[in-house]
Amino acid sequence: MKKNPKNSQAAASPALLAWAGWSLSLPDEWQPLKLSGTSEKGQVVVGNSEYPIFILKWERAQNAQDSKGREWVEQRLKKMGVVSDANPPAAAAFTACGWAHGVQTEEQRETTYWFGYSAPADLLLGITVNGELPKSIRLKTVHKVLPTLQTTPVDAIQTWAMYSVSFLVPSGFELARRHLYSGDVALEFTARLRVWCAWRADILIDILIWRGRSPAVCKSVPFILEECWGSHVIIRADIAYQGGWRIRFDKL
Repeated sequence: MKKNPKNSQAAASPALLAWAGWSLSLPDEWQPLKLSGTSEKGQVVVGNSEYPIFILKWERAQNAQDSKGREWVEQRLKKMGVVSDANPPAAAAFTACGWAHGVQTEEQRETTYWFGYSAPADLLLGITVNGELPKSIRLKTVHKVLPTLQTTPVDAIQTWAMYSVSFLVPSGFELARRHLYSGDVALEFTARLRVWCAWRADILIDILIWRGRSPAVCKSVPFILEECWGSHVIIRADIAYQGGWRIRFDKL
């Protein structure tokens, strides 16, 4: 039986990894191996079935001035004992960035360090590529993956994507809880918004996003779900009158 060209092309397409205001495209066979931290500060290890390939660390810049962001990049390179090389990947998408490519480590391996600051996203990012990788994977990381690195302004709709699942979250919401297991994703976001109802009132809004392989998987999700189906968003709004209300958006 002949392979469907469209299916073959889709299988080879890059997968989006987006988290806490940053995103990049990964080869289909790469995925997050370990993720820790919060929206404010954390790290993720990306790899394939054989190797951890690189580690990406992020933290909020706390509305730092551009000069402070550039200083942070320079200090990180200095801490690694390296001098910045020319033409860092993804430079056009960042306020300041620098990198050191092909750095010889103590084990006589080559690693790459990349650091960047994005003022619109209020983010500081650092990437370290595993120095023990085969050359082909190392080159793919540097020339194919790092150039796709992007950030999203803090006041824009945020994309959160992992395991071929992608969600759009309105501006102003912060990740409160998460559950990641074998391709299943459950994310809970919270924010306090001022909205117009019959009268104007402060409303505490929770967004729960869930994506599972089957309805049975929802039993392992550590959040309260009234109903589960495919991919959905639940917005819970509790306001100061009896009964409250609940708004549900399917497949936001």
